[in-house]
Parts: sequence; structure tokens; C-alpha cells
Amino acid sequence: MAVEDARGEFLAELIGRYVRPEAGILEVGCKGGRNLDPLYRAGMTELTGIEEDPERIGQVERRFPEVWRRIRVIEGPLTGSMRRFADGEFELVFSVGYFEGAGDYDWLFDQMVRVASSYVVVIEDERPRSDGTARDFREVFEERGLEQVEEIDVASLPGLQSVFFCRVFSTG
Repeated sequence: MAVEDARGEFLAELIGRYVRPEAGILEVGCKGGRNLDPLYRAGMTELTGIEEDPERIGQVERRFPEVWRRIRVIEGPLTGSMRRFADGEFELVFSVGYFEGAGDYDWLFDQMVRVASSYVVVIEDERPRSDGTARDFREVFEERGLEQVEEIDVASLPGLQSVFFCRVFSTG
């Protein structure tokens, strides 16, 4: 099985355990659509992605034309894009590998919690960075009042490094 197919099947099965197919779902940093496509193929229809890089927006349109016509992709800086959504607008908000770089993302974590009505899912790198810091996503989201309901070590999943963890949080 191809790496993207395995990752996509994992993601669709995981998200499908928590929300109905017609639930509003937001991906933070949708890259070239490689995560939204398997969700759409699994019957999830209310998909939104935010992407800052115009080239990656074009990739979604070229690689997944059917998905492109049926989902909402918002181009532009996350700071403005996230603030346009209403509180609890999406049943589930997720990210895959978005937070790999060093940086202060506290504002974005706050926004993810604000716009999620039921769940936040992160599949992210938790290893220490070159500056000696590490990001513990359980701590990040529990400090914001969410409860972790599932943790999966995705080291065996093709295409993800052993430093990635999948964490599912409930908004309560």
C-alpha cells in the first residue's frame, strides 16, 4: 500500500470514529490536499482547509479536482483565516505535521480550541527541537481545558516518523 494511502486510510478511520460524515471538519495547514482527499473519499463532505502557501493551493486543485470542487479551501495567513470562523463552527479540527517548526503557536492553539465544538486531533512531531524545546501536545491542549481521549503511537504508520503521536481531545 502506498504511503499516502495508508496515512489517508488511518486518518479517515480515526476521524470517522468521532464524527458523522456530514460533520464540519477543518484542517489547519491543508498542504496539497493529501489529507482532505481520503476524508472526502470516505464520505465526509463538509471539509474546510486553510493553507498559507498559494502553490499548495494549486496542488489541491491539480491533484484532487473533484475534491477541489466540493470542499472549501481558504488561502491566506492563518492569523486572519482562523478568526473568521465562529466559535464552535467545526465539530472537529485537525492538523498533521503543521507544527514541526519552532515558533510560538499559542494563538493558533487557542483558535483551534475556539472553533472546535467537539474534537481537536493532532498528529504531530513531539521530539525536542534544535533549540532544546519540545512540544507536548497533551499538555498544550489540556492546559486549554480539553481532555485527551485517545493517544496513538503512529511509528508503525508508513510516512510518519517515530516521533509523531496522534492525540484526540474532546472539548467536553
